[in-house]
Amino acid sequence: GVLKTKQSTFTAISPSVVEVLGTELARVAPAVKLEGARMLGPQSVKLELGSHQESSQDGFVYGINGVEDRPLGDGEEELGIVIIVSGGSMDRNKSHLALLRASLLHWGFEGRTATAGNLAFPFSPSDLQCEDGFLTVCGTRDPAFISQWPAIQQNVQDYVSTLSSSEGLTIRFISAGLQGLPRLAVMKVSDGFKGNNTSSWRCETMAA
Repeated sequence: GVLKTKQSTFTAISPSVVEVLGTELARVAPAVKLEGARMLGPQSVKLELGSHQESSQDGFVYGINGVEDRPLGDGEEELGIVIIVSGGSMDRNKSHLALLRASLLHWGFEGRTATAGNLAFPFSPSDLQCEDGFLTVCGTRDPAFISQWPAIQQNVQDYVSTLSSSEGLTIRFISAGLQGLPRLAVMKVSDGFKGNNTSSWRCETMAA
C-alpha cells in the first residue's frame, strides 16, 4: 500500500510523545521495485585540516558547509568527524571501522530527537581507503549530539571493543569544525595528490 500523510496532523502530547491523526493507507496493486548501480571507477578525495580552510566548488568544509549548504545560524555549530582504522589487514581495518561507524550513527543519547541516524555522510559507500587503512567522514549540526560528543565517542569505542578486538589496530577519532578546533576541508583531487603530513590524507571511494 501507499501511506498518505497529506492530511496528517501532529500534536505534541508530552516532550517525548506525539499524536498523529489523519494518516491514510491506500491499497494499490502489488508491484516490484528494482534498484541497481554500476561501478564507474575510483574517485579520489583530499582531506585537510587547517584553521583557514575555505569552501570551494570542488568540495566543502566542516565548520562552514560540511553538513549542508545553508550557512550556520547564530549560536549554531557544525562538527566534522574523521575515524581512521589502520594497523591490521584491509578486511580487518574495514570491518572494525564499519562497527564504529554504524554504532556512532545509531547511538542513543540524551536529547536525541530522531532514530534514523545521528550523522550525515558525504560519500556512498561511506568508507574510504587511504594509504594506511580505511576512514570515514561524517558530521552533524545537532546541538545535543555536539554537547555530548566526547562521552558518545568513548561509549561507542567501549561498546565496539566488546564486539571486535582492537588489538594491533590503530584507531583515530579526529574532530573538526567547532570553535577552537581546526576546520576540515574535503576536496575532489586528481590522482597525482599524495598526502605528505599527518593533517592531510588522499583517499579513494568507488563511484557508482
